[in-house]
Formats: sequence, structure tokens, C-alpha cells
Amino acid sequence: MRQRSQSFRNLSVCSIYEATGANQDAIATAGQMGIDPNMSAAVALNEEGTSASAFSIGRKIRSMRVKSSLGDEDADYHKPMSEIVQEEEGR
Repeated sequence: MRQRSQSFRNLSVCSIYEATGANQDAIATAGQMGIDPNMSAAVALNEEGTSASAFSIGRKIRSMRVKSSLGDEDADYHKPMSEIVQEEEGR
């Protein structure tokens, strides 16, 4: 399993596509790779899950960029990835 991550001043967000690819517990796997459990989520490996994952990662990265460049924290900054994914799956 490969880890894909992008750091923003000591903040990391991990692509969860591969962590769930073998039907593994994505949150536990992320923890074993040193990723904060709030920065990972399990998603369904179907069209809806893939879309929710992509939009969720985009939301979290945007929030982290705003924090690192402007110092502002929006609602997604402290929200766990699993919660963001659930919101995106509901759209």
C-alpha cells in the first residue's frame, strides 16, 4: 500500500483511495501510517464513494490552505474527514 499525502506546514491529509482498496479499515490503517484518525475515512468503492472521497479531500485541503495562509479556520478545519465524507455522500 502506498501513501499519498500533501503537507501544509505540518498538516497532512492522506488520500484514502488506496487505504480502502483491499477492504481494510481505513482509519486504523491511516493510524498505523502515522496519520491522525480524524484525517481519514472509509468510503464505498463505487461511484458515489469515489465522488464523496474526492470532494471531501478537496474540502479539507481548501480548509487547511486557508488556515495556513490566512490563519482563518472554517467549519471543515476541525471536522473529522469521516463527517465530511458523510455530508458529501448525502448530496
